[in-house]
Amino acid sequence: ERMTERKMETVPLNVVTMTLVPGVIRDRINLPGTLEPWTELGLLANIEGTIVEVVVREGDRVQKGQVIARIDSSDYEITLKKAQAVFNLARADLERDRYVYEKGLIPAADFEIRKAAMQTAEADLADAELHLSRCDIVSPMDGVVADLKAKAGLLLSSGDYIGTIMKTDMLKGVIGIPESDVGAVRKLDSVELTIRALGDKTVVGKKYFLSPATANDARLYTLELAVDNRSGEILPDMFVRAEVVKKQVEGAVCI
Repeated sequence: ERMTERKMETVPLNVVTMTLVPGVIRDRINLPGTLEPWTELGLLANIEGTIVEVVVREGDRVQKGQVIARIDSSDYEITLKKAQAVFNLARADLERDRYVYEKGLIPAADFEIRKAAMQTAEADLADAELHLSRCDIVSPMDGVVADLKAKAGLLLSSGDYIGTIMKTDMLKGVIGIPESDVGAVRKLDSVELTIRALGDKTVVGKKYFLSPATANDARLYTLELAVDNRSGEILPDMFVRAEVVKKQVEGAVCI
């Protein structure tokens, strides 16, 4: 009898009820990516010489035209003075011969030689001024100084690497898009990015460029996103997760 009673007992069930309401369904993928400087330019020496002063340090913000370092200008100042003297003499000779030429006392060929000599001297003067101006190594754009190799006393040759200037008030989110998802990504205007290093901070990247061909053997198409970083909180080379919404259905009922 006891066995029969136990079989007849109803086993309690834990029941949860849910109210079904219309919502939004999203077909989405989550992809890894990195944040890169919007622009990154390497600084190269345009002339030979010894660095006598480094004005900035790595991490400093600089403006376009701001001096980064200075090269010893003594030799270039001397060259400029010589070029100025030669130019002054050539100009005086040309003006003297112009008066004589107009009087018909010298042939036109001699006057043209004087004119050519003055023009050559003028070009040499401009070249000397240009070389002297290059003793000040300046930033080509607004940005942040990175990887600064310039040191006082360092002897440079033309073309030697000095450092890098990065534009970081705008960053570039770089995401690899699988071939199967390229069609959906073409229709997007923006993508939400999560930065784990900043406590899962989310930012919106605006679509800037989608490569027309794969960039590597993994057959991934490069998607570049413009990310506002005027606050300077985000650092280049941080990793991100991109939430790419391929399709969205409004007013769907789902459990």
